[in-house]
Amino acid sequence: MKYINTKTRAVIDSPCNISGGAWVAYEDYDKDNAEVQESSEKFIEVQEDNVKESADISKNEMTKEDIINELEALGIEYDKKAKKEELYKLMMGE
Repeated sequence: MKYINTKTRAVIDSPCNISGGAWVAYEDYDKDNAEVQESSEKFIEVQEDNVKESADISKNEMTKEDIINELEALGIEYDKKAKKEELYKLMMGE
């Protein structure tokens, strides 16, 4: 079910019931207010872009040795001949 925060205009989709605070069911909110929906969609796009950029930065900042250390700490088996990109994907669960 979709919910909207009447203060921040954030929209979330949750399988759980949410109540209290400024959260109301999206269908109970004024749907004629297209600006709220458009603003929320833009916010979501920006957040997704930021997450992608953060992942790219992290991959570029980590050395192969850092990734191997993380895999070992997580107990994940890996091919010692694998390239950094392959190890990174393994570490990220891709």
